[in-house]
Amino acid sequence: MLGQSHRRPTIGHPLTASYAGILEPFGAAINLDAKTQTDLHVWGSSALQLTVDADDAATAGYPYHVIVGLKNVADVPVYNATIELLKEGKRNYIYQPRQPLTISADTIEPGQTLKRDYILVPTITGQLDLSDSFASESAGATQLPSTITSHPPIDPPASAPAITATNLNGKVGLRWQPVPGATSYAVYSTSDPSIDFPDTPAPNVDTLPNDDDGSMRAVVRNVSADTKNYYAISPIIDGEPLMSHPLV
Repeated sequence: MLGQSHRRPTIGHPLTASYAGILEPFGAAINLDAKTQTDLHVWGSSALQLTVDADDAATAGYPYHVIVGLKNVADVPVYNATIELLKEGKRNYIYQPRQPLTISADTIEPGQTLKRDYILVPTITGQLDLSDSFASESAGATQLPSTITSHPPIDPPASAPAITATNLNGKVGLRWQPVPGATSYAVYSTSDPSIDFPDTPAPNVDTLPNDDDGSMRAVVRNVSADTKNYYAISPIIDGEPLMSHPLV
């Protein structure tokens, strides 16, 4: 259920000026009225349009992409623009480990878009309600008009890299396929798929040598037998976290 609203029209009016005086040394009265030929546009919050382009379907536990942007639709620069994902009010998903929630720019030039690909981890299969998930601001103006679209999943579950978790008597063995372009990996855990991951990786994780087939391996030690944990692999690609495996 994705809501949609449209950009409010710009406000336009001409600039006017009036002058009255005496032309010396002739003592003649002068009256001058001037008006610009074109209207002055006062953009306000209508200078920006919030764009949300999300996967058209969610699968529980699998990465879900939402590309959020602020587009400058004015003919002048926009300053101090910010997009923030909200922790309060979100429904049926958590954020991938290490997900930056805020993106900002000092200036957005006309026609340019400030955007980021956010990755969510759904707790349901179907459609996500993202209507209360984002806040945007520019120079104090909030409640920006928005356009919401959808696309086929960027990472379809059928092509997701494999991951397995194995109970090893007080330990958990993790084995996962590598992700192209990843320069490092970290293991994160949560006690419930509806609770966001902590800021730091899971404790007591040791990386093991790769399998002969190239699969990555790690073991989580000191795991209580009566504790249930959900694990996520967080690879870093081009300096950004990019969860690709499903939650396990």
